[in-house]
Amino acid sequence: MNDTIKTKKQLIDELKKLRRKVSHLDKLKVKGRKEEEAFSESEEKYRTTFESTGTATVIIEEDTTLSTVNSEFERLCGYSREEIEGKKSWTEFVVKEDLERMKEYHRQRRTEEGAAPTNYEFRFIDRHGNIKEIFLTTAVIPGTKRSVASLLDITERKRAEEALRHSEERYRTLTANIPVGVFRTTADPEGHLLSVNPALARMFGYNKPEAMSETRVADLYLNHDDRKKFVEAVSSAGAISNYEVQFKRKDGTSFWGSLNARAVTDGSGKVAYFDGILEDITERKRAEEALRKQKEKAQRYLDISGVMFVVIGSDQKVSLINKKGGEILGYSEEDIIGKNWFDNFLPERTREDIKARFDVLMSGEKDPDPYFENPILTKDGEERIILWHNTILTDDSGKIIGNLSSGEDITERKQYFSDLNEYSKALESLLKERSEFFSMASHELRTPITVVNGYLDIMERNLEDMDRAQIHETIKKAMEHSERLTLLVETLLDISKIEDAKSILSSEVCEIEPIVKRALNLCEHQAQEKQITCHFEGFDCGDRKPYVIGDALAIENVLLNILGNAIKYSNEGSEVIIRCDTEDDTLRLDCIDQGIGLPPGVEKRIFEEFYRVEQGGELKKSGTGLGLSIARRLVERMGGRIWAHSEGLNEGTTVSFTLPLAKSKNLAEKE
Repeated sequence: MNDTIKTKKQLIDELKKLRRKVSHLDKLKVKGRKEEEAFSESEEKYRTTFESTGTATVIIEEDTTLSTVNSEFERLCGYSREEIEGKKSWTEFVVKEDLERMKEYHRQRRTEEGAAPTNYEFRFIDRHGNIKEIFLTTAVIPGTKRSVASLLDITERKRAEEALRHSEERYRTLTANIPVGVFRTTADPEGHLLSVNPALARMFGYNKPEAMSETRVADLYLNHDDRKKFVEAVSSAGAISNYEVQFKRKDGTSFWGSLNARAVTDGSGKVAYFDGILEDITERKRAEEALRKQKEKAQRYLDISGVMFVVIGSDQKVSLINKKGGEILGYSEEDIIGKNWFDNFLPERTREDIKARFDVLMSGEKDPDPYFENPILTKDGEERIILWHNTILTDDSGKIIGNLSSGEDITERKQYFSDLNEYSKALESLLKERSEFFSMASHELRTPITVVNGYLDIMERNLEDMDRAQIHETIKKAMEHSERLTLLVETLLDISKIEDAKSILSSEVCEIEPIVKRALNLCEHQAQEKQITCHFEGFDCGDRKPYVIGDALAIENVLLNILGNAIKYSNEGSEVIIRCDTEDDTLRLDCIDQGIGLPPGVEKRIFEEFYRVEQGGELKKSGTGLGLSIARRLVERMGGRIWAHSEGLNEGTTVSFTLPLAKSKNLAEKE
C-alpha cells in the first residue's frame, strides 16, 4: 500500500515537474519567437542602413570575395549587383601599384588585431578603366572573418588639392622673385605684418622677411597719419589702386611708394586683414618732378609770348596750350587739355576739311605748309582767324606723335584789310560817281546859264524890234532856267548842310497832316504838267490826329524829294498816293506811284548819293541823283528809317519812311 502511494506521489511530482518543463518550454518557445522577430527586424534595419549610407559600402569575405554591395558601389564601379556579389574579388578593383599593400592589410586585419590601418587611400579601377582616388574605411565584423568597407570617391578633391598645391607653389615662387613688395597685414591702424616677400624686405632695408616680423606697419610710413588714412580708404572702398604715399626705410631715409591693396573679410563681413603690393616709385616721382619743372619753365616762356601755342596729339586731342591760347579761346587750360581740338574748337563748316589735312600730316605723306590760316571757335561762339606755323613732333624712334602749332590772331588785321578793301572799292565808286556828278552838275549849271545868256543876247540885239509880248515871253523863259539853276545850287547847299556835323535839326512836336498837304501843294504844278493826280488818303489812326517828333521843314523836304521823284518817274495820267499809318511808337508814311518801277537789286542803292536808276545802260531822266540821298540823311537824323519796294520794272514803286510818334504829354502841350 505504501509502495503504491509512494508511486502515486512520485507520479504526481513527476507530473508537476513535467508541467514545469512544459511551461518552461512554452516560455522558451515564446522567447525564441520574439528573438527571431527581433533578428528579422534588426536585419531589415541593417539592410536599410547599408543601402542608405550615401557612400559605396561592401562586405568582404576572408577569401576577398565581395559578398554584399550597395547601390552606391554599383555606381562607383560600373557593374550591377548581380555581376558582383559572390563573383568578384575586391582585388579586381585595385591598381597594380597599390594591390600588394592592400593584400597585406587584408591579412593583418584577420590575423594581427590592430596591425592594419582602418583608414587609408588607394586608387580604384572601374569597369571602364577609369582610375579614381578612394578614401577607404574598413573593419572586421566581430566574431567573423568578414569585414565591412566604405569607399569615398575623393578624385575631385584630390585634383583640387593638387591644383591648390601648384597654385600655392607658383604664388610662393612669384612672391619670392617678383620685384615689387607683396604683403599681408592686420587691419588695425598700427598694423602688424602677417607676411612679406623678400622684395618688400629689401625695399625697407632688411636682408630677409623674417627680420621685419616685429615691425609695426605704422612705423614704416613717413607720416603715421598716412597709415590711418590708408586703413580708412581700403576699409571703406574695399580696394584701392595707385595710392601714393611716402615710406621710411630702416636707416631713416624716405622713398615714394604706390600701394594697391584690398580688404579681406571674415565670415561675419568684418575686415580681417589687408593683402596688397607696394611699388617703389621714387625714381618715377623724381622724373615727374623734373618733367614738371621743365614743363613749368617751358610754359612760362610760352605764356609770355604774344602768340598762342597748342600741341595736338595724333589722337587729335590737345596735350598742351599756353595762356595766350586760353585767352583767345575763352577757356581755362583745364577746359582745353584732353579735348578733341577739331570737334570742340573749330567751326563745323571747316572741321572735316582741316581734320583731313591733319590726318595727312600725321601719316607723314606730306610736310606741313610753312603758314596756314583757318578760323577757330571761341567759348562765346565768335570766330577768330589764326595764322598758324606748324611743326611735326616725333618720338625717339622717329614716329610722328603730334603737331606743335604757333598761331597769331589776325582777325582784326584781316578785318582791317577787308574793310580797307571795301573802303577802297567804295571810295573808287564814290570818286567815279562824284566825277560823273560834277560833270553832270557842271553841265546842268552851264545849261541854264547858257540859255539865260542866250535869251539876254536875243533881247540885246532885237529889243527895238520886239513887242511887249515877245519881251515878256523871253524874260519868262530866262527866269525858268534861272530858277532851275537856283534849285540845283540850293540842293548842293542842302547836302553840304546835312553833312556838316554842326548842323542840328530841331526836335519838336509836329502835326503831320499840314506838312503832308503843304508838300502836295508845292508839287501840284509839277504833277499837272504830266496830268498826274496826287492825293492824300488820310490817317488810319482813329479820331486823334498823329503828332511826331522832328523838324517840320526837314519832314517837308523829305516829302518834296520823295514826291518829286515819284512824279518824275510816273507815267502821264497816273496817280501818286500818300498813305499814313501808325505802328507801335512810330508813324509810317508811304508814297505809292505807278511809274517805271525798279530793277532787282537797286532798292537800297537809290538812297546812295549820286545814284540814279538806269534802263538799258542809259539814264532815263535828268537830275542830280541827290534827292533820295538827302531824304535818307534827314530821316535818319530824326531817328527814323527809309526804304523802297518795287515788284520790278513798270510795276511802280513805294517809298516809305518812319518817324517817332510824340508822347501823350507832348500832344497835350501842342493842343
